[in-house]
Amino acid sequence: MHALESVTRLSSIPVIFLSALDDTKDKVKAFQSGGVDYVSKPFQVEEVQVRVETHLQLHRLQRALPSFRKAPTPMSFEPCSRNSGEDSSPRWGCDVAHSSGC
Repeated sequence: MHALESVTRLSSIPVIFLSALDDTKDKVKAFQSGGVDYVSKPFQVEEVQVRVETHLQLHRLQRALPSFRKAPTPMSFEPCSRNSGEDSSPRWGCDVAHSSGC
C-alpha cells in the first residue's frame, strides 16, 4: 500500500483488499492503511465486480467534484410559480430549470 501512495500518479487509486484473512483486526488494518474495501475469500466474482465498479464510480465523482464546486450558477431551491401544465405541483430549482419545462 505504501508503494502506491509514494507514486503521485498512483496515490489516488482506490485499493480493494482480497484476502483469506477474515478477522476484524485484519480488516481494520487494511482500512487504516488506506484501503477502500475489503473482501474475504471465498468471494463471488459478481460481488467483486460490483464493488470495483462502485469504487471506480466514486473515484470518478470525487475527481469531478472540484469542478462542480466552482460552478458559477447556484441552484435555487425556491418553488417555481410556472408550471409545465402536466400537474399543479411547484417545481424546484426554477431559475436553473426553465429550459427543462419549469
